[in-house]
Amino acid sequence: MTRIMHYINQFFGGIGGEDKAEYPLTVTAGTVGPGRLLAGKLGDAGTIVATIVCGDNTAQYSPDHIKQEIAALLEQYEADILVAGPAFGSGRYGLACAEAAEAAQMYGIQSVVGMHPENPGIDLCPADVIIVKAGESVVDMAASMEHLCRVLVHLTAGRPVDTEELTYCIKRDIRCNTTSRKNGAVRAVDMLLAKIGGKKFESEQLPPHFPRITPAPPIDVPLSKIALLSTGGLVPKGNPDRLEASSATKWVSYSIAGRASLTPEDFECIHGGIDVTHINAYPNRLIPLDICSEFRAKGLIGALDDEYYVTVGNLTPVARCEQFAVEMTARLKEKKVSGVILTSS
Repeated sequence: MTRIMHYINQFFGGIGGEDKAEYPLTVTAGTVGPGRLLAGKLGDAGTIVATIVCGDNTAQYSPDHIKQEIAALLEQYEADILVAGPAFGSGRYGLACAEAAEAAQMYGIQSVVGMHPENPGIDLCPADVIIVKAGESVVDMAASMEHLCRVLVHLTAGRPVDTEELTYCIKRDIRCNTTSRKNGAVRAVDMLLAKIGGKKFESEQLPPHFPRITPAPPIDVPLSKIALLSTGGLVPKGNPDRLEASSATKWVSYSIAGRASLTPEDFECIHGGIDVTHINAYPNRLIPLDICSEFRAKGLIGALDDEYYVTVGNLTPVARCEQFAVEMTARLKEKKVSGVILTSS
């Protein structure tokens, strides 16, 4: 019988909610939480030999270490398939499921992940991962598990997922190498001529699809509370939270309470994609606390948040940046911030 390992987060593992997001990675033999529903639907098609539970924050703090731990557990339990989620629309959970799928790839086995089509974790899953459509929230658990099960039954039987089951999966536009009778130059000219002639053609290069965002309404600046944000990687000297110089896995915030300016003795830029010399000489070039302090003193802005918020955009996937924005926005709303000044490198 096919041996399946299931990955879930702290919430579905019954540990707790956001207060337990730093729960360490643990493993339990057999099923936990939603795994019981999946096992019931699978019947004799496969057995869930163990369940991995990991806090969403823990999975993001040290992703490489977590992936190695998951790969080792897959080997220990002699798993044939990894199932992760379903993560529904939860961004951090989706990112963690993508990490688990990468671990399965490291171990050399197939993985199946359940996610909502708008989950940012989709873009971070390896190309060979099967992503099954899940609903937006736990309300859709039964239907999401039904779809997962239908795909798993094919895999456990050693059969490729057929056309009907593919309708439950998320199609990704992943480019693959292939051979052609015409070289690239000829194909490009053919497409150009077709476009000029008003004929139908299909580009080999798919453009990125960025969502359109409706601008927020104007704010009354003199009465507003303003926060300073940056993707430029300015941190206290020594980089205490080990923010990455590229491919950031987190965002951090630091106190500016009582400061009217940022000094080179206390702050440095760790961005890996630019010359940081001028920023390190005068950190306010990146986080304009000096001029904002002047504006506040003159009554041109109402108040400044007592922290600034920072990550690194260098080589960081768009999906992860979107999740950072969601998390930062939630924090800013809690602090009743009206608007932000966002700087980059």
